[in-house]
Formats: sequence, C-alpha cells, structure tokens
Amino acid sequence: MDHVLNKIKIGRNTSVAVIGGGLTSAQVTCAAINSKISKVYHLMRGPMKVKHFDADLSWVGKYRNFQQAAFWGAESDEERFEMITEARGGGNFTPEYKKLVLDLVKTGQVDMFENIEVVDAEWDKNIDMWKLKTEPSVEGLCVDHIVYATGAQADFMSIPALQSLREMAPIKSVNGLPCITNDLQWNEDIPFFFSGRFAGLRLGPFAANLEGARTGAERIAGRLAELCEGERSDSEPAGKRIDLLIYSEKHQAIRGCGIAFSVPKLPVTWTVTWCCPNIRTSAQVPGGSIDGKDMDCVSAEIRNEDEFPRRIKKNLMRMRPVLTLISYIASTKRTTVKDPMYRISGGLRLSCDILQPLD
Repeated sequence: MDHVLNKIKIGRNTSVAVIGGGLTSAQVTCAAINSKISKVYHLMRGPMKVKHFDADLSWVGKYRNFQQAAFWGAESDEERFEMITEARGGGNFTPEYKKLVLDLVKTGQVDMFENIEVVDAEWDKNIDMWKLKTEPSVEGLCVDHIVYATGAQADFMSIPALQSLREMAPIKSVNGLPCITNDLQWNEDIPFFFSGRFAGLRLGPFAANLEGARTGAERIAGRLAELCEGERSDSEPAGKRIDLLIYSEKHQAIRGCGIAFSVPKLPVTWTVTWCCPNIRTSAQVPGGSIDGKDMDCVSAEIRNEDEFPRRIKKNLMRMRPVLTLISYIASTKRTTVKDPMYRISGGLRLSCDILQPLD
C-alpha cells in the first residue's frame, strides 16, 4: 500500500480493485475515492443486491414470530443452517450505499463489474502493478492495489484456541457453526459461551447483528445467573428450569404482535419440572387458563404448594410465553415444535411444545 500512497503524494494516477458484493465492499470503494484514489474497479461475482439488513425483513418485522417459530421448529440443525443461508442470501448493499457507488460510477471514478470472478492475479514488475485475470475476461485490468472484501466463513473447528476444548469435550458442528445449548453454552457442564455468528444455530439469521447480540446477551446472562445461584445456595436445586406443555381446551383467538388465528381443540395439561445435577423432581399441575383479552399472561392452579420453591411458584403465576407460536402450529398443521426457548423473569426459562391436536 505504501507505493500507492507515494503515487498519491506526487500526483500520479492510482487504481484499486475492490472485490466483493457486500456492504463492506461498497464502503471501501467510497473510502478509496475519498482518499484520492483516481480509479476504483469494483468486481462482484453476482448481481448487485440491495437490502436494508443482512437478512430478510420478515425476520425482524411485524410478523417475525412466523419465521422464528419455523426456525425453532426445524427438525435438525442442518435444516436451521439452510434457513439461515436462505434468509441472508449473501452480501448486499444498503440503498444509501447503492446510490453513493452509482453516483461515483456516473462520474467515471468507479467501474462496476457484475457477474464476474477473479481467477488469478500476478505482479508485473515492469509496471509495478497487479494484472488481474477474470472470468469473463476483461482486457487490460491492472491496478496498484487489491482489496478483498469477500467476508469470512465462520468455522469454529479452525480456531486454534479451541483445539484443546474440542478434544476434551467434543461437540457437533454444522458447516462451521457449533451445535451449542439453547443458553449458547458449550454444553451443560462447561460454562463456555458463544455469541454472534457462532450462535447462529440457536439465534437465527440475525445472530451476528444487534438483534442477535441483544437476545444472546439475555440468554447468557440468564444462564450465568442460574450458575451463580447454584453456587450460592445448597438448599434449593441449582439451575432451576421450567418446561411447560400448553394446550387449548377450545377454539380461542390468539392476538399478539398483530396476528390473530384460531387454535385447534387441544387437551389442557401443565407439566412443571425443575432440575439440579443429582435431583429431578416433577409434578403435574391440573387446570390452566389463557386470558382471551390480551393473551399476555398464562396462569395455572398449583395444588401441592409445598413441592414448589416460593420463587418458582411466584413466576408461574406471571409468565408471558410467546403465544403466536401456538398460532403457527395451528396454521401450518405441524404437530411438534422442538426447542423453542424463551427467557422469562427470575432467570427461569420457558419451553413450549405443541403436540397432536384432537379431531
């Protein structure tokens, strides 16, 4: 890069090739022109794609619960990875940077090449420039510097710092993404957590963005609170968890997040379970009701109060599950949702599983 800066200082023409089709490549192109580079060749292997976000807006918009329920209901992590890949769809420009780059194309400062790949590059000592070979071919494409803005593949198997941990406690991976717990933990015994892109199989396509950072922080913080509480108290089970099976006794309208659907006829039953390393206690809780006005709270009658720690009982009466998950089941005729996990108050976790509807 020094020879490029020297050329700029003495007033000679300079050129840079930017390879990539994502937002970073557009930002590099604009930054190069602003840094007095005379010419930028922007090459991308596909057409220019324009989106406001990295993934489809349906994952963060008004009806995001549909996409999220489908993601949590996937049969395997391989299916989840396919959904992530489809939702993200490769690199893209934002509308703002599309306009900036196309304005530079109009002035002649940037040449844009779409549907082209760089197959080779060699340094020509006679002219002190890189010669690029492309497919399809572009004659006379020589530049002073090349910037690869092609992104990086997430592959936790290739991280040297994790080699000893992988050997000690191996876990499965799917296309470089680790198959971690719903709390983003390596496994139930090792308090090693992932966030960002490496948590994609649990958080979805926006794992590497602000939405994923917020959700990931909530899950990790909640799990850490459970672990710390388990260390402080020997009288209560450590790492308490609650799994709820929710059924509707009659057709009811579920209204939440702008969605309204009818739920099929389902039997009512509640199962409450809390666990610790050496003890597993469970109790059947009869009854259960859903508030049809705002569909915001679920309550259940607890008869054997002595079996429930006080804080668990308190939180049972004020839970807020994502009820649109049930509406998704009703509308798509799917019978089972696996591993939908939601954070609730008090560091507890809520898991909903919808089984076969009655005829």
